[in-house]
Amino acid sequence: MAASRGGARFVSTTSRARLAHAPLRLSALVEAPRHAIAEVLARHEQVRTLFDNGWLTLFALEHGRITARWHRGAGWDEGGLARAA
Repeated sequence: MAASRGGARFVSTTSRARLAHAPLRLSALVEAPRHAIAEVLARHEQVRTLFDNGWLTLFALEHGRITARWHRGAGWDEGGLARAA
C-alpha cells in the first residue's frame, strides 16, 4: 500500500500505482532575523511540525534574498544560498 512508503503526502499524489501529478511543496519565505523565526517555531509546535515533516519549506530572507533554509533537527542551513541568490 502506498501509505507505508511515504505517508499521506505520497498517497495524495498517487492514483493506484502511478503518480497523479508531480508533488509540490509550499515554501514560506520570511524576512526576519533567523533567531526570531526559530523562537516562533519553538513556541508553536504545530507550525514547526509542518516544516519538520516536509509539508512546507521555510527560507529566511535578508534584504529580499534567501540566506538560509530550515532543516528538521539541524536548524538553519546557509548552504551557499546567499551566494546563489
